[in-house]
Amino acid sequence: MSALALAAGVGLAGAAGTITRWRVTTSLTTRGWAAARATLAVNVAGTVLLGALLILAGGRTPAWLLVLGTGYCGALTTFSSWALHTAERLRARRG
Repeated sequence: MSALALAAGVGLAGAAGTITRWRVTTSLTTRGWAAARATLAVNVAGTVLLGALLILAGGRTPAWLLVLGTGYCGALTTFSSWALHTAERLRARRG
């Protein structure tokens, strides 16, 4: 796989991970979940998925691991979103 094709794959998988994250967190928050809890749930699920992918890779770094692990799971699991939701919640309590 060429470097350009690999970069495109990581980018497309990242877009899919972002859309998945948005759909899941939106679905959970409309069902009464706090935004921080919904983000935490997505982060945990993505981390478990990444761990499974690493086990399947067996110590190698195939192209599919870069695409799915870095692209999809990287976009799906962003600690910064959870930190932002937590900070907003703490500010709301003080205000």
